[in-house]
Amino acid sequence: MRQTDAMQTRGKVSLLLVLASLVGACWPSPAALAEERPPAPSTDTAAQEPSPPPETRAQLYDRIQVLEARVQGMEGKLKDSALARKTADQARMEAERRLAQGNQAVEQMHGELEALQARQAELEEALAEQQTLVEHLAAALEEERKHNALLTSQVEALAAQLPETEGGILTEQAARTAATQAFLALRSQIQRPGGADAATGIQSRAEAEDLLRKRQLKLARATDALSVYRVRERDSLGRISSRFYGSSGQWHRLFEANRHLLDNPDQLTPGMTLVIP
Repeated sequence: MRQTDAMQTRGKVSLLLVLASLVGACWPSPAALAEERPPAPSTDTAAQEPSPPPETRAQLYDRIQVLEARVQGMEGKLKDSALARKTADQARMEAERRLAQGNQAVEQMHGELEALQARQAELEEALAEQQTLVEHLAAALEEERKHNALLTSQVEALAAQLPETEGGILTEQAARTAATQAFLALRSQIQRPGGADAATGIQSRAEAEDLLRKRQLKLARATDALSVYRVRERDSLGRISSRFYGSSGQWHRLFEANRHLLDNPDQLTPGMTLVIP
């Protein structure tokens, strides 16, 4: 900016010097005026139009003032143009600075976006792994529930076969009912050999006798009886009483303990099992 002002000042001075030299050249000195005399006008010259008189110092001064005013106007325009150029340069520099800042912010946002996308991909992968693990655990849990249900069913079945005195749930009445069903299956096999019993599914006399023995044994345990006995041919309650009690007079105890199977103390079925109280 200072260099531009200096150049403008030097231009102004040079212009004024040129104007001054022109004025000096155009305005003659007094000696020259005294020595020079205009020639006598000829006839032809007189007939022509008179030449304009030379400019006075005042006129020349006015012309110089006009020229200086023009120069000042040009200088003002140059200053305005320089100021506008300076303002434009500052605006351009400010725009470039803001553009650089914007580019930097965009690059930073791109970096943050890429980091977020990478983090999202990691989280999605971890989530997929967790979902797979949850599915495996859910499948394992379902298998464990099925296994537990099976074990529970087996425990309940076992508990149903054990009397309450041994930690089961088999009551005396339930044991008598089960034994009665087994005896009916045996009697059905005796009456119709080979026929399947609807209640127990027994298809042979041996199976029926074995089932009755097992259920009478459970009843004996539920009632805290002495033992069980499988009836043979020609057995009677008196003979069985003598074998276990040493006297045939205790036959009524045997009859009462097996009333769920016997309607008549004199009618024993070979192969049936009696509870010995």
